[in-house]
Amino acid sequence: MGNVVRWPVKLKHLGAKLDITKWCEFHGDHHHNTINYIALHLEVAELLKRGHLREFLTDKGKSTLTNKDRQVTQSPKTFLADAMCEVISSGSEVSAVNYSSANCHARVVANPRFQHLRPIHQRATNLTIEFMDNEAATLLNPHHDALVVTFQIANIIVKRILIDPDSSANIMFLEAFRVMKLEESSINYSPTLFVGFSSEQKYTLGEIALPIYAKGINQQTAFMILDASSPYNVILSQPWIHSMRAISSTFHQTIRFPTKWGIKEIKED
Repeated sequence: MGNVVRWPVKLKHLGAKLDITKWCEFHGDHHHNTINYIALHLEVAELLKRGHLREFLTDKGKSTLTNKDRQVTQSPKTFLADAMCEVISSGSEVSAVNYSSANCHARVVANPRFQHLRPIHQRATNLTIEFMDNEAATLLNPHHDALVVTFQIANIIVKRILIDPDSSANIMFLEAFRVMKLEESSINYSPTLFVGFSSEQKYTLGEIALPIYAKGINQQTAFMILDASSPYNVILSQPWIHSMRAISSTFHQTIRFPTKWGIKEIKED
């Protein structure tokens, strides 16, 4: 199929770390089984969506795909992810929940490069966002878990995203940025100083604007790129929450926001 296929990259040789009980037909090497190779799954799904490979489906598979196509035309626009970014590392003080980042956010808003990211204040709607006590029945009470979710950022499924309404800047950690295979040349290099709870100081590499897809809403979002260890890949804070007119509840482990299709919600991971 030539250039129609975006072939996933080959694995780096892992030497003694290889699991010789598993074999991948695509890589022609040990480490995992072919059926568990997620990047190849995603590429096949994308090819099917674009009309390729359908002659290899069973009648049931063709019927299922036809029904999905029909549903897509009747529902909000969806985006198929190119890949997935899971948990990266363990964390440090400077990458904790809160930052002294108000000045940094103000500078982003003033930057002409990011003027188009200012939230558009839509007309008020008559939609009501509410949380009921019985919704938390499945959670372990009492609890104080952070609200951690999965979103699609720049067409990549990104896990371990912390929703932090107390922070004033959206953060993407450099290692997650690299795992997502984004172009570092796209970063607007303008370092900003962050200070952690232990007075540890760290400069950001700069800023970048990336789209976040959530339940039919595709929102361009400015991120600060920080080279630090973190238990999270991304921290979404006040700028994104305000632009989505979202309400989050750590007690219910849910974030909800209004759309033209009604109230939508994202559950915790």
